[in-house]
Amino acid sequence: MKEITLPTSHVIKLINLAAQAASNNEICGIISGAAGKSNNIYPITNIKHSPTEYAMAPDEFVNIFHKIQQQDEDILAFYHSHPNSQPIPSETDIKNAYYPTIPQIIIGKQAKAWHIKAFLLSPPHYIEIPIKLTDT
Repeated sequence: MKEITLPTSHVIKLINLAAQAASNNEICGIISGAAGKSNNIYPITNIKHSPTEYAMAPDEFVNIFHKIQQQDEDILAFYHSHPNSQPIPSETDIKNAYYPTIPQIIIGKQAKAWHIKAFLLSPPHYIEIPIKLTDT
């Protein structure tokens, strides 16, 4: 995958979800779409309730996975936040990268501003991939 296409409204939604997270905990979820373009954002409960780690609630993950299949879409990316650090994969992110072909979008807070980046994680390495913004 050379890039991920996200509507500006999806970037705003991801940043708002991260900024509104309870107790400054990481958020997580799935972005679905087709042909590399985002169509839907599905927040999933972080069962770790942690500002430094996340784990998606298994039952929600399965339900959303089935919904994405029914809509004839693909999992475009997984996302999570780093509420207290820049949007770069942590050692934990890389260690827990179970889907190396699916990009990880990280929403990170740095110098009181939120930033968003996308990566392919292939332990022990990662590579940044571009995010292309669109109006639709």
